[in-house]
Amino acid sequence: MNEAPMTKILVATCIVMYMLLALMSRNLMRISTSLLMLLGQYKPLLEQGMYWQIVTSIFVHVNLFHLAFNVLFLYLVGTSFEKVSSSKMVTITFFSSGIMGNVLSLILGQYMFKIQYVSAGASGSILGLAAALTMYSYKLLDKGIHKAILSLIALFIINSVWANVDFIAHLGGILIGAIIGYLYAMSRKSLLVM
Repeated sequence: MNEAPMTKILVATCIVMYMLLALMSRNLMRISTSLLMLLGQYKPLLEQGMYWQIVTSIFVHVNLFHLAFNVLFLYLVGTSFEKVSSSKMVTITFFSSGIMGNVLSLILGQYMFKIQYVSAGASGSILGLAAALTMYSYKLLDKGIHKAILSLIALFIINSVWANVDFIAHLGGILIGAIIGYLYAMSRKSLLVM
């Protein structure tokens, strides 16, 4: 039985992307700044029409530690969510959380606050999966929405205190994931009532 096939595909995609960029950077430990600016999310290049960065940046990781931490967390959270939902829900949640986290980071961080940085990594997507799993579990098991919200706040704080972290993308990913998890739990509950 093939458990969590979509999570495994997402993990493999992150690893393959890192290996290709590491080869191009000629450095296994850290990806070159020029490649990060090209494939991560970088406002000056986005303004020149490189809109794919909103998606590619999800799979680009700055260094080997960043990759290792994210793929481990992605595997653990993604597998758990895929077991209680489906590959389709993991795909929807992963991409929606990552893309909306990146858009929020672009609007708030780089336009409103005028902070220039390269945003890279799957953490917004992963935190979206964790938020979806949390909301789904709490709502479906009737543990109380306030406990779920407290868990999500703790999740955000724990994952956003590190240096050079795009906490705005984290927040966007968590918010979208929480909405998706809540709506998914509501749809499952209505099916159980029928």
